Amino acid sequence: MPALAEEHRKSPAAWQQTTASFARIAPDVEAEGLRLGYHNHRWEFEAQDGQIPWDIFCSGTPASVVTQLDVGHCMRGGGDPVAYLKKYAGRAQLVHVKEYDPADETTVVGKGVVPWDKVFAACEKVGGTEWYIVEHERYADPPMVCVEQCLRNLQSMSAA
Repeated sequence: MPALAEEHRKSPAAWQQTTASFARIAPDVEAEGLRLGYHNHRWEFEAQDGQIPWDIFCSGTPASVVTQLDVGHCMRGGGDPVAYLKKYAGRAQLVHVKEYDPADETTVVGKGVVPWDKVFAACEKVGGTEWYIVEHERYADPPMVCVEQCLRNLQSMSAA
């Protein structure tokens, strides 16, 4: 599931209903040999009535439901991606490698404030991560130039 309409995420009660739907659907999806998952945005980490929606979702769905953690969105919403990878170990089979810079949404991967060494270590040790998806949404340069910059920066991280 790439996103939810606001009516399904507007309050803790809405999140609980959404979570119940995922929990109810998950066994049927699994029976077909598929996996059910959800991709976060910033609002899953912004408190609603003292509750964090991501915690409502993750604690209320079976461990088989994939949490497709978008690192940049997590941090933009005030979350700590490393802490969440550890808290919900084994559930982040897909991780969106998106940079976060509080002052500039066009910052390419490797040039913001994400502690990538810790994120990748958590993905590999406890996250259950199978795929990394590099994502860049806002462009200061032409898209293909940004792709090259992200790739170059990721390569330099792996060489370090």
